[in-house]
Amino acid sequence: MPYWFLNKQTGAAEIYGSIPVMAADIDLSVNQLKYQFSRLKKKQYETDKYRIVKRPIRRTTHKNVR
Repeated sequence: MPYWFLNKQTGAAEIYGSIPVMAADIDLSVNQLKYQFSRLKKKQYETDKYRIVKRPIRRTTHKNVR
């Protein structure tokens, strides 16, 4: 599941494919992010510094591809 990340201070946006990769770039631990998105089942998490939104990936099946 991808995570859309917005740094509110700089306005920079990123898309991360996993929590560990995202945690390496920001000042939260993997456990804190997993707690928010896995245990609490949140779709988004926001602080004064950043906003993180969990987004589904749009996929296609082979039936729809020509």
